[in-house]
Amino acid sequence: MFVVATSSKPWDVNAVLLSGVFADAHARQLCALPTAVERARFLESCADLSHSGADLRALAADERTKDYSYADLQRLCANARVAAARTLLKSMGSDKLRAAAGGVCEIDLSEPTITAADVARALQTTQPTVSSDEHLRYTQWKP
Repeated sequence: MFVVATSSKPWDVNAVLLSGVFADAHARQLCALPTAVERARFLESCADLSHSGADLRALAADERTKDYSYADLQRLCANARVAAARTLLKSMGSDKLRAAAGGVCEIDLSEPTITAADVARALQTTQPTVSSDEHLRYTQWKP
């Protein structure tokens, strides 16, 4: 398979260009958004989230994640890691932070433990990249 042309908004591409690219019905591919079951499976595959204590199945079924793509879910996992790191840094005293800056660190900062609160914070700041309206437009669009 070769990708000849790609666009996040194909309806904005010149019609002449589209006539050759989309002449074959098989040339147009839409990657559907994951279902609640697929979102739960993906979130459970994020090892640090699976130990967070957050109810990942409920999070996957939550209305707020309905329009999330796999990339959005990956960003949610990353934002939860950042929230956990911030929580850890806030819990450290200024003396420990100075020691860590000087190269002497008694706390392992490589993988902070993610809590359900960190996941909730990440959910507040992570928005889907495609709205429901845009997704509907993709499914209804015909070249």
